This record gives sequence, structure tokens and C-alpha cells, in this order.
Amino acid sequence: MKVALNSSDCATLIEVFIYFLCFVIGGPLNVISLRKSLRAFSQHKAKSPILLLRINLNLADLCTLFVYVPKQIIWMLTFQWYGGGLLCQVCSFFSTFPFYANSFVIACIAIDRVFGAYNMSSINAHRRAYLRCRRLLVIGWLAAFTLSLPQAVIFRITQDLKDMQRLEKMYNINHLLFVFWIPCTIIIISYLTVLLILQGHLREGTNHSPSIPYNVVAVLNMTRILSEHRVFSVTLSFLNCMICANPIVNPLIYGILTKTGKQ
Repeated sequence: MKVALNSSDCATLIEVFIYFLCFVIGGPLNVISLRKSLRAFSQHKAKSPILLLRINLNLADLCTLFVYVPKQIIWMLTFQWYGGGLLCQVCSFFSTFPFYANSFVIACIAIDRVFGAYNMSSINAHRRAYLRCRRLLVIGWLAAFTLSLPQAVIFRITQDLKDMQRLEKMYNINHLLFVFWIPCTIIIISYLTVLLILQGHLREGTNHSPSIPYNVVAVLNMTRILSEHRVFSVTLSFLNCMICANPIVNPLIYGILTKTGKQ
């Protein structure tokens, strides 16, 4: 019994340490990336859809780092709740909202790449791309809000529920579907479509787009997300912990290491 307790405490401390590292490293990176993107966005006469997507990804990451991560650290260190019923419901809402938002924004980026590959030679493509990204992002944020709303209704400070295991299993399946599998399917289909389109352009000898490196980096980011989510087969808590590492890598891929002047 003592060994099991020590193992549990060790696992908890490891999770808390990972959350803390994500907060300390990812917080400043995302703030810097957001400031850089907002500055570049305000300086562009024609609003850049890429910058708009990056800004929204930054906001989703900041929501994860400054709302979910501190709440999770406090909870794992105390395993007690002193905030009352209302705050419990608010925190329950934000236990899933940042994950949905992050996944859906990345899916929006993938969908935008598909349309961008189709309309590379179109004169009005830039304007249409900006409006399309706005619509996609509105749908993504609304979907994240809608899917997270039941959290605020279901969760209470104390609640005796019959058949808890079945309900918990249904909840975990739903959470995994909308946080990972559905966005992942959209991303895979989108980038496979982009690769097929680009291959067709290459065959026609008309593909001179400078956006190919961006697509390659985005595909690499997609595979990184895939590998992280495999941890779910072991434990959901460690999955959420590893997902919080996304805000460290996202600003490096989409923000700080990207030249905004050429967007």
C-alpha cells in the first residue's frame, strides 16, 4: 500500500512539474509571438489570413497556459476545492475549452491550406482567404464553446451518480473524439489534398508558390500532435499534460521563428 501511494505521489509531482515548465516557457513565448503577430497584422494594408490564424492560435494557447494550467496545478497539489459551486463550473468549462479551441484552430489552418493550394493563381484569392478564415474561426470558436458548455452544467462540487464508470467512459470517448480524432482526420485529409494539388501543379509546371515550406512545417507539426496524443492509451491526465506542451512549440512554428514581413 505504501509503494502504491509513493508511486501515485511521484506521478502527480511529475505532472505538476511538466505543467509548471509549460507555464514558465510557453507563457512568455506566446506573449512575444502574439505581440509580434498583432504588430504585423496592424501594419498590413491587406489583412493577412495567415496572421489572423496565428493570432487565434496564440489566443487558444494563452487560454490553455494561463487558465487551465494554473487551475490544474492547484488542483493536483491540493485535491480539494474551496472555490464554491460557480467557480467549479467555470473551471470545469475551461478544462476542455482550450483543448477544443486549439484543435479546431489547427484544423482551420489545415483547411485554409487546401483552399490556398486551389487558388494560388487567383487575383482575388487573398481577400477571399481572409473572409474564409474569419468564418472558419468563428465556427471553430463557437464549436469549442458549445462542446465545453455541458461541463458547466454537469460538474458539481459533490454529486452521487449511479453507473459512474459508464458515464465517465462516454465522456472520455466524446472528449477524445472532438479534441483529437475529428480534428486529426480533418488535418490528415486536408494535407493529403494539398499534397495532391501541389503534385498536380508540379506536373503542369505552374507551381512557383513560396508557401511550400510553410506546408511542410505544418505537416511536421501535425505529426508532432499525433505522437503526443498516443499517450492517451496510458492515461487521460498525462495526455492533457502533454497537450499543454503544444503552446511551447506552436509559437516557434507559427510565430517567433516565422518572418512576418513576407506573409
